[in-house]
Amino acid sequence: MVSTIGLCFLVIIWPVSYRLDLSRNIGSRTLTPSDSILITPHYHLGFENGAAWLYTYEMPYRGSIVWLSNTNDPPPIRRLWYLGDYGFGHVIRHGKQGRSLSERSCDLPGVYFRRFWSFDNNLPDTTLRVSLWYPTLLLAVLPSLQVFRRSGLRVRKS
Repeated sequence: MVSTIGLCFLVIIWPVSYRLDLSRNIGSRTLTPSDSILITPHYHLGFENGAAWLYTYEMPYRGSIVWLSNTNDPPPIRRLWYLGDYGFGHVIRHGKQGRSLSERSCDLPGVYFRRFWSFDNNLPDTTLRVSLWYPTLLLAVLPSLQVFRRSGLRVRKS
């Protein structure tokens, strides 16, 4: 029953997500998204362009400069695994003034994840984008099995 309700919600929200914009107010100098839901005091949930976004700041991170290094900074520690455009990464950068930044990333088909943490008391900046195909296919399995079971189209041993 829950998966059927979730599937109905996804069927409705999918076409609506193409009309929503998580960065609408960026030009007006207010960085509060207009089309997101505040889940906890630090996490937002939004839908845009056929994807679900879960993020910690006012707007989801979509790629930009997060660290400017000095020529005297030590080289970053990189642990990367990439195959083509897809893969996982973890980069740790240390600065001369005691600043450090940890960046974790994941790029898979339909999945985009970034997490930046400055090794201080602030929350990490986290962004997760998942294509709505994944939850739709996951939630469609149980109702499909139930319809298949009720229809009596089971394979019977002879």
